[in-house]
Amino acid sequence: MKRSIVPIAILFLALSSVLSASAFHESQNRPPVGMERNEFSMRLFKILAGQEPGNMLFSPTSVHIALSMTLNGAGSSTRDEMLGILSPPDATLETLNAETAAMVASFENLREGTALSVANSLWIDQHYPVSPRFVTDMERSFQAETASLDFNSPTAAKSINAWVSQATNRKIESIIDRLSADMRMVLVNAIHFLADWKYPFDANDTRNRVFHTSTKDIRTPFMNKSMSMHLIQVPEGQGVLLPYTDERMQFFAIMPDTGTVGDWLQGQDATLIDAVFAALEQPKTRVELSLPKFLDRFEKPLSRDLQTLGMRIPFDPDRADFSGMHADGLKDLFIGEVLHKTFIRVDEKGTEAAAVTAVVMRVTSMMPTGEQMVFDRPFVYGIVDTETRSTLFLGIMEHPQAP
Repeated sequence: MKRSIVPIAILFLALSSVLSASAFHESQNRPPVGMERNEFSMRLFKILAGQEPGNMLFSPTSVHIALSMTLNGAGSSTRDEMLGILSPPDATLETLNAETAAMVASFENLREGTALSVANSLWIDQHYPVSPRFVTDMERSFQAETASLDFNSPTAAKSINAWVSQATNRKIESIIDRLSADMRMVLVNAIHFLADWKYPFDANDTRNRVFHTSTKDIRTPFMNKSMSMHLIQVPEGQGVLLPYTDERMQFFAIMPDTGTVGDWLQGQDATLIDAVFAALEQPKTRVELSLPKFLDRFEKPLSRDLQTLGMRIPFDPDRADFSGMHADGLKDLFIGEVLHKTFIRVDEKGTEAAAVTAVVMRVTSMMPTGEQMVFDRPFVYGIVDTETRSTLFLGIMEHPQAP
C-alpha cells in the first residue's frame, strides 16, 4: 500500500518519564501519574489544535512540571482543582512530587547519543515575604534553583532569560519581556532534548519533493530510508516509530488517512498514545519512508487554554489561594500568565527540541505488509519514552521549513 502525506501538520509527542516501581503500584485503584499526564496532554493539545491552523508545538511535560511546582503553594479549592487536573483521582501532592522527581532523575541514565535535561527555577521579588517552606519544597522536590531579584530593575528579566537560554542550549533565548509592578514570583521549567537516530538517514538520499500544505504546494527536502520499523495503527490514520540511540526514546509520526490533522485530532483521545506504545509490541514491517526535514519554533500564552481545560480558580484574583507561598499565609497571589515557548529541529542526524514554561504570579491587590509512507501532507509526530508514558512534546506541522 502506498501512503502519501502532503501538508505537514506535525504533532510532536515526546513521552518521557520514569516512575519508580513503588509509585506505579502505590495504588491498585488508580493509574500512575504518568497515565494522567497523557490525558492532560491530549486534552490540552486538542484545545490548542482547534484554534488557528498552522504549525504548533508544545511540551505537555514542561507545562505539567511548571504547574506542579505552582501547585505546591496552593491551598483549599485552588489546590483541589489543580490536583484534579494534573493527577489521577485520589492522588496526593506528595505522590505527584515523588513521581515527577523519579521521572526527572531517570533522564540522567540515558545512553550515549541521547540526552534529556530538565531544569527548574524559582525567581522571587526581593520585597515579597516568601514562605521558607515553599522555597525548600521547590529545592528538594524539583531541584529548583532559587533567586531573589529586584523586580523593579530592568536587569531582573534579563537574569531570568539568561537562565532560560543556558538551560535550553541557547535554543530559546527568552521567556519574559519585562517584569511589571504587580509581579511577585516567576516559576520556570526548561527542557532540552538532543538525540541521534539509531539508524541515521543518509544525507545523500535527501531529495526535494512536493509537500501539500493546507493552502498550497511547496517543495522542501525529504529524508528517505528503507528499513524495518514498527507501524502505528490508529482510527483513520497510520504512522511509524523511529528509535534514537537509546531506544527508550522513540520518535513517531502519524498521518490521517483523509482530511485535516486538526479535524482528525478532535476525534482522538489518550488512546492515541496507547496505540503508539502498542505498536512496539507488534512485528516490524519493511517501510519505504520519506520524511521532511524541519525546524520550527512556537510560542503561546496558555492561561486561557488552561482555563478552558478546567483550571479556573488559580487565575481568579478573588478566589485563588496560594497562601503556601507567603511567609504569613496570606492569600495575595494568583496566576497572572502561563508563558510557553518551544523549538524543534529534525534532520538526517537526529532531533533537537527545547521547551520553556513560565508561571507568573501576580499580587491580587493589583490586578504489517510492505509499506511506502511519504509524509507530504499534515501529520502527527512525537518522541516517546517506552518506560513511562508521559508526554514531552505535542505539535502540528502545516508548513515544514528545512533546518
